[in-house]
Amino acid sequence: MQARLSVFLLVIFSPLLALAQPLSDRVPAEAIIYIGWQGSESMPASFNQSHAKALLDDSNIPKVFNDMIPQLIRRLGMENPQAGEHVKLMAGIVATFWRHPTAIYSTGVDFNAPAPHAALICNAGNEADALAEQLGKLAAIMQAGNIPFPVRPFKDGTIVGLTLGYADEKLAVAADASKSLSASPTFKAAIAQAQKEPIAILYADTAAILDTINQGNQLFGNEQDKIIWPKVRDALGLPGLKRLICTGAFDGPDWATQCFIEAPAPRIGIVKLLEGKPATDDLLRAIPATASFAAAGSFDLAKFMAEVRSVAGNIDPQAQAMFDKGIGAAGLFVQMNLQKDFFEALGSEWAIYMNPAATGNGPFGLTVVNRLAKPLEADRALGKIELVADNMINAQLQQQKMTIGFNTTKVGATTIHYVAVPFVSPSWAIADGNLYLGLYPQMVAEAASHVSSKGKSLLDNPSFTALRKKLGADKATGFAYSDLPQTINNSYQLLLMISQSAVGMGELAGVKGPAMVLPPLSKFRQHLAPAAQFCWTDDAGWHARSSSPFPCAELLGSQSGMVMSLPMGAAVIMPAIVNQRARAAARPQAMNNLKQIGIGIMMYANAHNGQYPADFGPLLTEARLPLDIFISPHAGTQIPAEIRAGKPDEQAAWINSRSDYVYLAADLKPNAGPGLILAYERPDGRPGMNVLFTDGHVEWIDVDSARLMIEKQQKLAAK
Repeated sequence: MQARLSVFLLVIFSPLLALAQPLSDRVPAEAIIYIGWQGSESMPASFNQSHAKALLDDSNIPKVFNDMIPQLIRRLGMENPQAGEHVKLMAGIVATFWRHPTAIYSTGVDFNAPAPHAALICNAGNEADALAEQLGKLAAIMQAGNIPFPVRPFKDGTIVGLTLGYADEKLAVAADASKSLSASPTFKAAIAQAQKEPIAILYADTAAILDTINQGNQLFGNEQDKIIWPKVRDALGLPGLKRLICTGAFDGPDWATQCFIEAPAPRIGIVKLLEGKPATDDLLRAIPATASFAAAGSFDLAKFMAEVRSVAGNIDPQAQAMFDKGIGAAGLFVQMNLQKDFFEALGSEWAIYMNPAATGNGPFGLTVVNRLAKPLEADRALGKIELVADNMINAQLQQQKMTIGFNTTKVGATTIHYVAVPFVSPSWAIADGNLYLGLYPQMVAEAASHVSSKGKSLLDNPSFTALRKKLGADKATGFAYSDLPQTINNSYQLLLMISQSAVGMGELAGVKGPAMVLPPLSKFRQHLAPAAQFCWTDDAGWHARSSSPFPCAELLGSQSGMVMSLPMGAAVIMPAIVNQRARAAARPQAMNNLKQIGIGIMMYANAHNGQYPADFGPLLTEARLPLDIFISPHAGTQIPAEIRAGKPDEQAAWINSRSDYVYLAADLKPNAGPGLILAYERPDGRPGMNVLFTDGHVEWIDVDSARLMIEKQQKLAAK
């Protein structure tokens, strides 16, 4: 739905927003992409009365970021000093950006170099000197990584930054306000369509971006690209996209966003898809007043397919002919003219909703409604599609002696079509001029009954109508509405699982986290309020406005969004669980390797008057230990084929530099007493590691204790 675009933009760019208009007077006027953030220490007074502030105060989210993550970074530094230093450096830079006004932007590409031109600047206040030092180190790391463009830090008073691609870093920042983005007429026109004093902002000069692509294609594209690209660009209507801006700010206790895509009428190609008719009251009446989630929008499938055909023809007449053949073949298959008999029968108004009062909680209760343009034709077309689907599926299942097919049942005056398969029973029905779709016949029956009985609808929902009035969207072409105090019942457990996965992984690494990251449900609900996003199109372009208790709170109300989070959460958690189990299984093998190394050391010492070997090398040549003994199953280090086939001295050199075990016995006197360490396993993020002692036993010791023992032994050896 069109209304979801505003939320989508905020979700996609939220990591960058954490990186704003206060610095637009230092961003060059020619910037084509600009993302900014006000800084957590520069929040307006309204933040103190916001739902976001109250939720933070009642949760342990700040504790996770302020205490737990720094401890994890320190732990990483002990186990891998180089990686730890890099992570510590980046964490310090990001934390400073979070606290202070920050902007990241690009002015395009210098095709003479060629090199991209981009910069990141921060008004760091009293932290300017420290940030400048950190950015200097980061620039050195980036240049050492063979980045082909100049990376330079700079400092101008309290303004500190990092530039990419500029031969002179001073050119990356506007010399004065008259030459900055804040003075640009195009930026002024865009910001006039959004919030004037945003906390977060995203701006893109799409016309300038397109010019950059055009120039690059002309300079570096091959002859075919130079011919094809203008056709694709113009057929899609991309020159009609001028600018995009999206802002966010606190509005009373709520978080509000405004987005605008400048695309003046008349529009062609895909840009034309921004247009839509206002959602009618007939569509809203199809959504029950008790819906906890609802979204609606305009999508004309017939016009869309016609536009796709036109775009294909404008790019290549042969592509249009292939498109026609494909649609024609599909039409022959289902025995109808798809465009005329099916696409044109569907209406342009669509809605989807969840109504727990009628269908229970959970994503399987989602219902789709389409206001049909031609109900009778749609019924006939769907019947033909059913028949073809039955024949296709049963032809495949014939050998398994199984049959699947659509059936019908009557509920009141409504005939419901359904196919019975395990777990779900996809269903549809046409009644009162609407097409209803659901995963079970019960859902479809409830949806049709609500309309036929003229039950209370979303138009009778006071929180929806209040948000509609607040956002000035009576003529909206699309919207999304979530009754968050109600939907949190469905999503709270998933939130707990996601937050605990982060804390739990920290605990496994030996860093203790808070028992509760999020507040109890009763407390959490106090910081929630209904949320909505509305969008519409006028001659200037596409507009969207939203209101929610805090940034991205809408995700708590979208059943599909929360369900999609499950596999993402599993993708994070399950590999970690499997990895922990694999590590636990590898521990005995790692201990056995160290024991074998201990035996090899003792064999060498017995043959050399109690003197320990200088390194691991003699254990290969004299004690005849195999190469694989020096590789820990925890690390997964691979021995190169040329080393396995190499000479003993080559193998010894490789083992001494690449072994997963660290040798300490070289500093010990002959026949050293018990309790001293001969070797230990390199830590790799686990809470403990295997340690080999002079009496031959191997012990699993937590990392902190082992580190103290090793440091003590090294200090004694140095005396």
